[in-house]
Amino acid sequence: MLVTLTQPGPADALDVEVVVRAGGREGRGSAGRVASGSSHVVTVRLDGLPAGPLAAVARVDWRPSDAAPDAPPSSRAFAATLRGGGLRLEPEPARLGGAGAIGVRVSSLDGRARRVRLEVAAPMGLLALPPPEFEVPAAGVARVEVPLARGSAARGSTVGLALLARAEDAAGAALARVELLAEPGWLPALRPALVVAALALLGAAALAEWWARRSPA
Repeated sequence: MLVTLTQPGPADALDVEVVVRAGGREGRGSAGRVASGSSHVVTVRLDGLPAGPLAAVARVDWRPSDAAPDAPPSSRAFAATLRGGGLRLEPEPARLGGAGAIGVRVSSLDGRARRVRLEVAAPMGLLALPPPEFEVPAAGVARVEVPLARGSAARGSTVGLALLARAEDAAGAALARVELLAEPGWLPALRPALVVAALALLGAAALAEWWARRSPA
């Protein structure tokens, strides 16, 4: 699979890696250093892909070329149906504070019932757990929920969540948008008081432990 990356600039040069998942396979490719205003074609090997409908999800990770080796990368997720289809995915709007879920509606496009597996590609800093396999009816909609938890993803931002549905003879993909809620306005003001209270509790616990050890049995 060929993935074309363009760094429109103006910006610093980036080190870029691409992760692609399709047909139960996963492959990685590196673009190396991508300079501002340039394009690179990344080859991602996915051997043994099944015949028939095929959808793919991808995650592109990047960091400035001059960043420290342990600096966390930024990332973005993508989704596409490559050939065939048969399944329609309709992600519901999602707003996330710390933990929650996003609802996904899945339906059949050709009037055939199927057992479907839903896979998820989340950007760095957002944790997502795919649900168990589920039945999609010949007519109507199956609704499932994907549990989410915010890790290092920045509050107040919107991130993409790539969804991939697979059955033996069908596939579908969609990109969901997840709004990460900003920190409540009252929390920063309370944080110093909470820190002081926590330190006071720790000090009280340490004093109680010290006193208990000094007391005769």
